[in-house]
Amino acid sequence: MSRNNFTEILRFIRFDKKSQRSQRLKTDKFAMVSAIWNIFIENSQNCYKPGENITIDEQLFPTKVRCRFTQYMPNKPDKFGIKFWLASDVDSKYVINALPYLGKDEYRPSSVPLSEYVVLKLIEPFTGCGRTVTTDNFFTSKSLATQLLAKKTTLVGTIRSNKRELPLIAKQKKDDMERFSSIIFTTDNCTLTIYKNMTDQMARKFTTKSKSCRWPLQVFFNILDLAGINAWILYKQTTGENISRQDFLLKLAEELGADFREAREQPKQGTNTKGSLPKSTTDAYKRMRCQIGYCKENKTNKICSKCKKYVCGKCTMARLICKKCDEL
Repeated sequence: MSRNNFTEILRFIRFDKKSQRSQRLKTDKFAMVSAIWNIFIENSQNCYKPGENITIDEQLFPTKVRCRFTQYMPNKPDKFGIKFWLASDVDSKYVINALPYLGKDEYRPSSVPLSEYVVLKLIEPFTGCGRTVTTDNFFTSKSLATQLLAKKTTLVGTIRSNKRELPLIAKQKKDDMERFSSIIFTTDNCTLTIYKNMTDQMARKFTTKSKSCRWPLQVFFNILDLAGINAWILYKQTTGENISRQDFLLKLAEELGADFREAREQPKQGTNTKGSLPKSTTDAYKRMRCQIGYCKENKTNKICSKCKKYVCGKCTMARLICKKCDEL
């Protein structure tokens, strides 16, 4: 695909019907991309059964687009972006559920903290099976552990030192404890540990992110990144092949574009006139002089989709149309 064609697609790609957008935005802040987001989450859950351990963490997708729920997080490598809550399988890092953070949620009861609301909503499809949920200190609380235990799910995670349920010695910054020693408190069958989620770092390392001022397109890039991780995990588990994620993504991109390349390289019937098209399929790969005349006879293997003449990049407008046809 040419660069001009790619940028043209990015300009006009949309994920909802504009005529219905204003009505849906009244009840759904994510309406401009929520349809394709829900399809991605549904497909991710249908294609994979998570193990006994699930981790909950946050992801900041870096972008500075003008959006009312863009977040500033100074402790992240990229300070600005759209925040997502992710539920991943601990062993494989497969994303099984995700939620965008859209600011104040009208459906969340005022008595329920945001951290508990997020965890319970992400884990809802996977409770009642004896699984263990791992969280960081933002989510972990005794109240959350009690609610999950009632759903036959245990909680493991770090906890902030200012929580009310902690004993006094855990809140003190200075104490008489010896170095490398530990004290264990057991109450209501609650256990705390530390786990680091890698999904956020994996998505940042190989990303499809491109420059755009529209936040729905930035969310779509994040869907592609997370879908790439899930597809890589499924491929390794189903085939048993030990392939790196970089090689898998390159192979995936080549296969996805194979049909498009074949369609472009095959000349259409009835267009082999006046020497504008190659005589055979093998000749389609030969480079010829540009026949448009706005350049210095550059060599090219591209053909205008209207006049069927050879056209170079300098003489090409959007959608593989030469400048002469564009002026008509």
